[in-house]
Amino acid sequence: MYRPMLLFLGLAALACLTSGMVVSDADALYNNVVVGDYENAVWDSKQLYRRGRGSVISEAVEKLVKDSIRHTMEYAYKLWTLEGSDIVKERFPIQFRIILGDNPVKIINKRDNLAIKLGAQTDDAGDRIAYGDKDDKNSDNVSWRFVPIYEDKKVFFKIVNNKRHQYLKLGTAADDAGDHSVYGASGTHSYRLHWYLQPASLDGEGPKMYRPMLLFLGLAALACLTSGMVVSDADALYNNVVVGDYENAVWDSKQLYRRGRGSVISEAVEKLVKDSIRHTMEYAYKLWTLEGSDIVKERFPIQFRIILGDNPVKIINKRDNLAIKLGAQTDDAGDRIAYGDKDDKNSDNVSWRFVPIYEDKKVFFKIVNNKRHQYLKLGTAADDAGDHSVYGASGTHSYRLHWYLQPASLDGEVLFYIFNREYRQSLKLSRAVDDMGDRTVYSHC
Repeated sequence: MYRPMLLFLGLAALACLTSGMVVSDADALYNNVVVGDYENAVWDSKQLYRRGRGSVISEAVEKLVKDSIRHTMEYAYKLWTLEGSDIVKERFPIQFRIILGDNPVKIINKRDNLAIKLGAQTDDAGDRIAYGDKDDKNSDNVSWRFVPIYEDKKVFFKIVNNKRHQYLKLGTAADDAGDHSVYGASGTHSYRLHWYLQPASLDGEGPKMYRPMLLFLGLAALACLTSGMVVSDADALYNNVVVGDYENAVWDSKQLYRRGRGSVISEAVEKLVKDSIRHTMEYAYKLWTLEGSDIVKERFPIQFRIILGDNPVKIINKRDNLAIKLGAQTDDAGDRIAYGDKDDKNSDNVSWRFVPIYEDKKVFFKIVNNKRHQYLKLGTAADDAGDHSVYGASGTHSYRLHWYLQPASLDGEVLFYIFNREYRQSLKLSRAVDDMGDRTVYSHC
């Protein structure tokens, strides 16, 4: 759907589509983890657990593992360290509590069924080569502990051998294929000794496989599964965006584009929108600002370049087909109430621009009305349902004037939920209409 307007859906966290379909609590929890909102994910999990609805958590975790979402371990770690360890023990695959509980772990390659060990010989630096052992599955030399490090909202691990007391690390030299040897080393001050875990489900051995050992897949970023199946370039690009690795996503996109393989980017973007991945806009923004605007123009839905190109945008509610405007009257503060207009689809009063703000690896927007020159904001007061009124205001120094966009796909159209940064609530229209047939704009709690 290539129309120069922005559609938005009414309820928060993908809660309601125009068909009336409501996204489940499990999907809402899944979405929070995918976008790295661990605070809300942990809070919601604790509330569900206390209410005897732990099965919702299990459902979300099963989907996270099935979709190979890296943030799954961060979510488990935050639960584990914030008085939610019982949730991890009961509602996650056992591998998570084995790892986070500082238990001995065997690292077994799925394809070859070999356990990782350290060799007996040391080099001049005291390092030992790592091997997959053909026979040993029980000694301390194939036993490891995972020591967590939490930095920049990500969990990494130092992996220490229980016999040699050395840490698994990558060597600096690479062979012709770009691969690095793996060693056991005594030093601990290098990112080459830090590892992160991305879950996967294969042959039924995902959430339902309860064996006290850790299976690992051979190559980085799910590049190779045991069947020899290689994850496509589109899936690799998709995964980079999902985990917020924009540097590699942008780099890979530029290489694909230069090689005439832009269709791979289109495929990844289509899946990101279909799965309603918030990071899609961050990915587009980084491309747009890092000499990749042609990629956004050619390989993203037109709404992205309309927004990022500082073009006038109409914000039209999908269910009611009403365009957002600002009222003529001002209150004592000079603010105007926002409405969905029954008739107007063309004037400057239903025309907006999106002004980007990039902070903490996230893109927010100030949304400015082209007639009134005021910014869309949420009021501070909430009604009994927890909803906030929406206004046009002249001040710009508040998170209540910052918004972020989460894409969605419905009936072949690309749509966006519009969320407020301060309250994390999305826009909706009231069910009541005024004398002019207009509806008031609110946030949804």
